[in-house]
Amino acid sequence: MSTVYIHYGSDHYDPEKFMPIKNNPLFVKPEGGMWGSPENAPYGWKEWCKDQDFHTEKLEKHFRFAFAPHANILQINCRGDLAQLPTVEPPMVNGVAFPTSIMSWVLLDFEKLLGEGVDAIQVNMSSDTAINFDDRLYQALYGWDCDSVLVMNKDVIICE
Repeated sequence: MSTVYIHYGSDHYDPEKFMPIKNNPLFVKPEGGMWGSPENAPYGWKEWCKDQDFHTEKLEKHFRFAFAPHANILQINCRGDLAQLPTVEPPMVNGVAFPTSIMSWVLLDFEKLLGEGVDAIQVNMSSDTAINFDDRLYQALYGWDCDSVLVMNKDVIICE
């Protein structure tokens, strides 16, 4: 196996539970897919949960996985990496544009990325070296929180 990833909350991979990717027009994360972190990530899901005291009891159950050699994994290391990716327009809420307080969010078009052959998106928050807080990847993808991978195509998952 090449890079090994870890998914928390279950002790085995069940492809029947894998839900299709669907854009969420009100958030930077889509619905569906499967989340994980690189096992050797500087700041992965396990570390974030411990720091935030968030569902640490669920860290006991986990499984490891990798990607098939042909998998297309999009790597995002800084806000600039988002510039050429397809996005969706923020929705109107009661005839008013989406709140400006979150307009720094980048709403990726996950469905289009999947249709273009992207199997997974790996966001490496710990690689971001922007000094200005507003330029940080964390602000653009608020809610990703840690080094993580979003698997959008279940056919590229290889379990140990």
